[in-house]
Amino acid sequence: MAGKKKKLSDRQAKILLFIEERIVKSKAPPSIREICDECKISSTSVADYNLKRLEERGYIRRTQNVARGLEVIDPQGPLLEAMDQVKIGLYGKIAAGDTIPTPDNSPPEYEIEIPRSLLPASQGDGLYALKVDGYSMVDALVADGDIVVLRQASVAEQGDIVAAWIESRDEWTLKKYYHHGNSVELRPCNPTEFTAQDIKERFTFHDDDVRINGVVCLVVRQP
Repeated sequence: MAGKKKKLSDRQAKILLFIEERIVKSKAPPSIREICDECKISSTSVADYNLKRLEERGYIRRTQNVARGLEVIDPQGPLLEAMDQVKIGLYGKIAAGDTIPTPDNSPPEYEIEIPRSLLPASQGDGLYALKVDGYSMVDALVADGDIVVLRQASVAEQGDIVAAWIESRDEWTLKKYYHHGNSVELRPCNPTEFTAQDIKERFTFHDDDVRINGVVCLVVRQP
């Protein structure tokens, strides 16, 4: 619809919000009776009047003689947010403790959907996800079972949380990255489990032995 839309009444705004919420939750629009019940409307004729106003103003499209024949064409709230999702492949687990083998060059186990608004500006492509296995990164607010979203990268800044491939061990690990001369420290963040001596002996490598494959840009907490 061209031009500026007329302001919706409170009732019309509430109806539109309910329609969007129902579509997001149930993947189908509500019936007119459900709209009446939710929005405290006394009769279906009043609901029909307000739906006609929403249609005239370009917010919805109605298909006559079809049950639940509502389509939102100009979402304003929950549906708009749900539509702007980025699908990201989850490729299995990565250790946040001692390193564990992880298959390489394999298809994702499944896809997760992340609101674009949670991702860094201009990012959406070149992202992948891994599920955290272990407790070594808890002081960095990365817990066992969390999902980390990473951007593909071969370099990192000091202190970035990275997915690193350790050539000599043929294994992946998730740690904080620090580069010192010709050595790389992949630092765990759980002082109750790892001492400074542990880090020096178990998590410091020659820089030729470490390959960065991604930098964490989002942690998805799991209940």
